[in-house]
Amino acid sequence: MPPSDSPDEERQLQIVSDFLSRAPPGEVQDVFNDLRVLVGNDALLRDHIPHTFADYHTTNYGASRKLVLSPYNRVAPAADSSAHARFLDPKTSRYVDVDVLRLAVVATHPAPALPAEIEALRAQLESAMEAHVSEFYPSDGHTPGAVLPAGPAFVATIVGSKYNPSSFWTGRWRVTWAAAAGAEKVQGTFEVAVHYYEDGNVQLTNTKEVLLPSLGGSWSAPGALAPTMAGVRNAENAYQNAINASYTELSDTVFKHLRRALPVTKMKIEWGSLGGYRIGSELNSR
Repeated sequence: MPPSDSPDEERQLQIVSDFLSRAPPGEVQDVFNDLRVLVGNDALLRDHIPHTFADYHTTNYGASRKLVLSPYNRVAPAADSSAHARFLDPKTSRYVDVDVLRLAVVATHPAPALPAEIEALRAQLESAMEAHVSEFYPSDGHTPGAVLPAGPAFVATIVGSKYNPSSFWTGRWRVTWAAAAGAEKVQGTFEVAVHYYEDGNVQLTNTKEVLLPSLGGSWSAPGALAPTMAGVRNAENAYQNAINASYTELSDTVFKHLRRALPVTKMKIEWGSLGGYRIGSELNSR
């Protein structure tokens, strides 16, 4: 974030950036609108906050026209505006300029093509990941990110978002898989964020890393990716089942202990009829 003109403005921008970086799924614009009223300086925010939006959407795998924005395909700020950031779309071999405030594509530019051997391997991995998402994820709200070369490795991203403000909850599921050809392990990272705010404010954030066994052999061989994709599927299912089990247990144990216990009779007291009880009569006589 570029420096501001005064220490007070610098402090304001730091506070605004901290709030925005912690915004729940799907609510960053709502958080910004509230902060904008509190700060009361649109010129200051216009010049400095787009960088925070770019970082937020990149970290949280924001999606624009089925293009997942991530640290792995972020190239640089676009040359024409601080509100635009540039990302690589390897599917089309183009750079995509995205307005990070609106998550809208504003321009595209040619990008250097990958070497043919790397592109063939990348496309094969991407096809396997898209088939996985199509089979095991809901059709709405989930976006398989392009498989991207990251140094000697390839990285695949998946993001799923559900925004239901009418029922006072939002949520985001992010998965990152990374491996290099011939690597001994495939590394996966799961990240879940949920916000429930009906008559309260409850947030869940959870991160888990897993390692899958070696790919073995050549990725280009027929059926070579099948064992790896089976491992991906099993790991994702195990993580989801573990979250479901832990919160079922939480509801049955911890939350029950937080509730006020009923009387020994297991019946609620009818306070309006208290005068009809013996103890109520005694209290009234006093």
